[in-house]
Amino acid sequence: MKLSKKWIEYLTNQPESGMGYQKTKITLKNGKEHEATIINCSSILSVDGNIGNCPFSGDQIDKISMN
Repeated sequence: MKLSKKWIEYLTNQPESGMGYQKTKITLKNGKEHEATIINCSSILSVDGNIGNCPFSGDQIDKISMN
């Protein structure tokens, strides 16, 4: 899933976990948390270990923090 400009700008200023990716914790507005890998500060690659299956939409994201 492609992230919004707001999150891309935020992630651009955060450290990488490895070359071109960031390990993050995404907190949704309903309080649920998910472990996610984000590539190139702009796209969610995997959520809770599942590649390509994002169980939420971008407008549900409340917070992204680095793991």
